[in-house]
Amino acid sequence: MAKSKKRKASHTEQDPSEETHWRLELDSHADTCAFNPSGCLVINDTGDTVTVEPFTSQLGDLSEVPICTCAVAYDDPSTGHTYILFFHQSLVIDTIRPHLINPFQIRDCGVTINATPLQHVGTKRSVSNHTILFQDPDLVIPLTLRGVMSGFTARVPTWEEANDHRQVNCTHIQATSEAP
Repeated sequence: MAKSKKRKASHTEQDPSEETHWRLELDSHADTCAFNPSGCLVINDTGDTVTVEPFTSQLGDLSEVPICTCAVAYDDPSTGHTYILFFHQSLVIDTIRPHLINPFQIRDCGVTINATPLQHVGTKRSVSNHTILFQDPDLVIPLTLRGVMSGFTARVPTWEEANDHRQVNCTHIQATSEAP
């Protein structure tokens, strides 16, 4: 009979850039994106709240969690262009880190998420592997792995960037629908 191996929890040192940049990780276990207000710009509070039940009852429920529109800035490393990603109908929870983005909620807005890590793709790799693909405008955000979680890094946008409605210095992208 084979012995089972025990896994040790590993601690990852905090990246110094995480003071200004926050990781967004795909989370398919929830039905809504969730953001920490310290790492995003809360654009609009809908006035609605929900009670959030954690994955285990030992943690207790979070009550009166606000539903908001949150924005993050993605600076495309290949072009230097800034994209402001708006996540509507998101939860704002000041105790979470990293931000958790829900693939179903994002896909419902017409965005393609290719979450299969590169090591599982094989030799037939393409630029769209392990990415989030926006089509209007065209933007490919490569995903990276941290442990088993796929995600990417973004920063808090300035109010000027978020309110640049003419989109002179940055491009606005609706990552999730405004509809509840």
